[in-house]
Amino acid sequence: MFSQLPPYTNWASLEQDALQGWRDYQEVLEPEELHAVGIRYINRLEFPLEGFRLARYFTTPPVPPPALGWTFYGFAHQAFYAVQDSPCIVKVTIAPAFDVASKDNFAFVLDIDITLKESLAALGRELLETLAEMHDLKNKAFFNLLTDEALQRYT
Repeated sequence: MFSQLPPYTNWASLEQDALQGWRDYQEVLEPEELHAVGIRYINRLEFPLEGFRLARYFTTPPVPPPALGWTFYGFAHQAFYAVQDSPCIVKVTIAPAFDVASKDNFAFVLDIDITLKESLAALGRELLETLAEMHDLKNKAFFNLLTDEALQRYT
């Protein structure tokens, strides 16, 4: 596992650092093969409380049962997506953040986790091409899960 906290640079730098960590690991422990590959991005997002609606910021927000008139007390929305013509699975979790944003904002966690359906060896795939595909899928998920209004705050 390789993690990076702020300040962030860019994908190329993160990938280079992670691969160097893998090479160091290989040198010391001499594993026979790499079994699991995945990338995970955990984003903390803040939106104004005034006029707040989930659908204002998320393209696929969770909704309470319409016929019951219930409102949310809390939620954690999680979905797993199979990607056509890809060995990847995209897991997305949207939930309120545990910390307090401010009295004027509502904070959320958008957790995007990309993994493989099978091991890298079983798929006969190369590590670098797989990481590039995963990074592309993460970007597609991020930019399609948030509305234009939400994206204006973070791009």
